[in-house]
Amino acid sequence: MRTSLLIIFLLLPPLSMAASLHGTALIVVNHHEQDKSIKKHIKDIRTLASTLESRGFTTTIKENLSHHDLKFTIKHFAETVATNGLALLYFSGQLLAVNEDDTETIYLLPVDYEIEHSTWPDRQTLRLSDVVSYLNSKSSAKASLLLLDDSANNPARLKQSILKKITEDNSLARIFLSYSQENIAQALTPLLNNQDTTLLTAIARATAKSGGWSSKSLTFELSPLHLSAHSPLTIAAGKNAGDEWVNPLGTVFIWCPSRLAPSGNVLKPGFWLGKYEISKREFDLVTAKKPKASLAVQANHPQDAIRYDDILQFIEELNRRERFFDRLPENWEYALPTSDEWEYASRAATKTRFYFGASPASLAAHANFADRNLLETGDEYFHYADNKADDGYQQLAPVGSYLPNPWGFHDLYGNLWEWVAVSDGAIGSPVAKGCSWVSLAEYCDSLFIHRFPRDTERNFIGFRLALRKKQIANIEKNQN
Repeated sequence: MRTSLLIIFLLLPPLSMAASLHGTALIVVNHHEQDKSIKKHIKDIRTLASTLESRGFTTTIKENLSHHDLKFTIKHFAETVATNGLALLYFSGQLLAVNEDDTETIYLLPVDYEIEHSTWPDRQTLRLSDVVSYLNSKSSAKASLLLLDDSANNPARLKQSILKKITEDNSLARIFLSYSQENIAQALTPLLNNQDTTLLTAIARATAKSGGWSSKSLTFELSPLHLSAHSPLTIAAGKNAGDEWVNPLGTVFIWCPSRLAPSGNVLKPGFWLGKYEISKREFDLVTAKKPKASLAVQANHPQDAIRYDDILQFIEELNRRERFFDRLPENWEYALPTSDEWEYASRAATKTRFYFGASPASLAAHANFADRNLLETGDEYFHYADNKADDGYQQLAPVGSYLPNPWGFHDLYGNLWEWVAVSDGAIGSPVAKGCSWVSLAEYCDSLFIHRFPRDTERNFIGFRLALRKKQIANIEKNQN
């Protein structure tokens, strides 16, 4: 059989509720031959793709990629998986294992690479270590699955040895690997069609059925994974509060329905708002700017130290790009949320000071603020921090590290102050809301606001992205 399997799986933290993930799948088939066995194999893979779609994955198939296209496609896939989502990458083609500079290496070969006429890989190949790096450091997925079909006619023992060494790397502790030279696609599809079988159970059984090797046995002590329905490409209004939509950059949005204005006479339209603060991964996809004072180093860290005008440039470029690729209708726009929109989303129809109640006693489960961890840095500047609270982080926390509000938004309190657009026509310093990792608990509610000079570039300020129809007037024009 022509299939081998490599699965990369990030061990998820235990959840108190079922985890709903946005699944994204990329299937690459590099077989330029068209004999009967290859045609059947490709048919099996396309059947698997349809089954993945039915289980909630947004799935793309790419065939016969050259080196440049192979590297770009896989890297772009890793960078655009939904934030805290589930990634599945399936590569079907030739794998080559060699000893290079006293290091054993596996290569993913492009379709135009002639393995029979080459004794040494060259720059027309893609290292497995690069693929692992993309998924480990470039992606902000909560879990990643990588399936490899090995059609090369060479022994599997060396490849298994290399995969074992990869799993011994502590920095890749979140990665699960397995390997086989049998047809996993054919075995996996019927298992996925059984709605009572979880995704991980299906993969484990299919791997075993294909005679594959695994770095460790999969255990299922985690909550079952429930995939959200895959997001449509067309932008449209949501139906209910809490509905989610993922854009092509992997930004997850939550629908906030229409509501009455305070006067009670005007119905304000609904809008989409980012489920999380904009991450370093998302920021880097749109702009080359590197904030000097930033603490964000991981793909899933919230992007901090951004000046207000830099955010406006980010949004302008994002709107331009998405319209260029015909993915953003003219009557929709990305924007900063207004202060009113931010508060509405933060409250999520609750009436108390915090969306979880009137007391900040349980804030550490919902927010990253000035707590014991900050105090223990020893920095005298943070002497005011609460030595009784423990939110688990000294500085930035990856987005989504804390409990969500009733509509599903994370980090509306703490982590970073979030710039919002001023809707009252005021000129001067824009508004930030939500408090940050250096803020006292009393600042972390839905009403508190802070004004910073618009050229402020500090490691405790970031932003969240809104997506709305253009009925709302241009905020910056009103300001000036």
